[in-house]
Amino acid sequence: GNSSPGTTKELVTILFDFKSGRDFIPAFPIKGILPCLDEWRSRLMESKSFWPSREAIDRIYESEYYVIAKPAIVNPDVRKDFCIGFNNAEMILSSTFSDGQRLCFLLLKSLQKGYLKEFSERLTSYHWKTAFYYTLETTELEMFASHSGIFNALEKVLSFMVTCLEQRFLRHYFINSNLIAHLLEEECRQIISSIQAIISDPVKALDVYFFQEKDDGKLVDQIPNDQIEDLKHQEGDSSRKTHAEAILSLVSRLQIGAGNDSSKFVAAIVDTLAVAVKTEANFDCYANEFCTGILKIIGDYLNTNFRTAEDRKRKLEVFAPILELYLSQSYG
Repeated sequence: GNSSPGTTKELVTILFDFKSGRDFIPAFPIKGILPCLDEWRSRLMESKSFWPSREAIDRIYESEYYVIAKPAIVNPDVRKDFCIGFNNAEMILSSTFSDGQRLCFLLLKSLQKGYLKEFSERLTSYHWKTAFYYTLETTELEMFASHSGIFNALEKVLSFMVTCLEQRFLRHYFINSNLIAHLLEEECRQIISSIQAIISDPVKALDVYFFQEKDDGKLVDQIPNDQIEDLKHQEGDSSRKTHAEAILSLVSRLQIGAGNDSSKFVAAIVDTLAVAVKTEANFDCYANEFCTGILKIIGDYLNTNFRTAEDRKRKLEVFAPILELYLSQSYG
C-alpha cells in the first residue's frame, strides 16, 4: 500500500476479474397518484391483455414512486432535469413472471450482453425489459410452458424491438416518453441488422454469450485500507450464503424451459454456479475433487428427462443432503 502526498489514508492495490455494485442516488417520494398511472391502469383494464394480472395492476397503482435527479438523454441540463422512478412497480412486475417468462427474459439479457454487446451501452437491458413487458401483454402464458414456445416468445420480443428501432420510438412502459430518442438513424440500422441475424439463428447467437472466450487479464484498482476491513466483515456475514441458495433454486426452475437437448445450457448454468461460489466465498469448486463431483451430479440431474414428477422428487431426495453438505463446506 502507499498513500498520495497530503493524504492520510493508505491505498491498497487490488487485482480482480470483475466487480459489481449498486447506484445510490437522491430521490424524493411523490405524494398522490400520477396521471400517467391512471392512463396506464385504464389502458390495461379496458384491454384483453394476458399480463399483468389485475391484482398486480392494483398493487402497482398503489405503490410508491420517486423523483430522481437524472440528466435527460437528449439535450441534458443537470440544473433542472429529472426522471420518475418506478422501481417498486418494476419489482412487482418482475415478481409476477412465471418460470418460463423468467427464462425467456434471462435469454434476452444473454443476447444483450453477448451477441449485441457492442450496442449494450446505447440499447440497454432497461430498453429490452420494456420491450419484454409490452410483449408479455399480448402473449398467452401457455407459450412459455415449452422450450419451443419460449423461443417463439423470444422472437416476438426481438421483432417488437425491430419495429421500435425502425420507428425510432420505444415508449416508456408507464410514461409517454421515448426511451430511444438518443439513437441515431445509422445506429438503429446496425442494431436492426444484428437482431435480424439473431432471429435467423437464435441458438447460434446465444452461444456468443454462453461460450465466449474468457480474458485471463486482471483489472487493477486502488482502495483505502479501511475499506479492506469492511470487505473482511462482509466475508464473514453468514447471510451471504442465501445467494447460493437462490442460485440453486434458479437452476432447478430453469430446466423447465431447457428442452430435450439442454446439455450446453446446463453446462453454462453449472459453470455459473461455480463462479458464484468462487466470487462469494473465494472457493474454487473445480480445484476440489469433492465439489467437482457435486457439480457433475447437478449437471446429470438437469440433463435427465424424468418421466414423472415423482421420479424427479425421488432423485432430488437422494442428493439433496449432499448439496447441503456442499453448502456447508463452501460457506461454513
